[in-house]
Amino acid sequence: MGIDALDCSHLNHKFPAISNGRNPLMSLGYKLYSKSFADTLKAVGVTAECVLYEGKTLTDLFLQDPMRGGIDDMLDDLITMIHGDNSETIRANSTPRKRLVPEFMLKMARSVSPF
Repeated sequence: MGIDALDCSHLNHKFPAISNGRNPLMSLGYKLYSKSFADTLKAVGVTAECVLYEGKTLTDLFLQDPMRGGIDDMLDDLITMIHGDNSETIRANSTPRKRLVPEFMLKMARSVSPF
């Protein structure tokens, strides 16, 4: 299955934007591209895994969640992949982070993000 087979943009007119302004089909498209990318890496011998976080957008993982503070799920997963399932290492490196931005600003950023 090539990348072209995963292009769902021609269906956008059939799925109007929902109340928050996002097209629900866009989320599906990103998930399909992520899976396809991981499969392509595996096909050429790279160890890869497609990890999708329920209810998270691309910008949630890379922008909003780190600024929100607390425990970062993606960071914990990355630490586990690098160091293995070593509980001491995970605890030492995944201490709760300080909040950098008020929640209302993070929600506002998420509502205007095209991703």
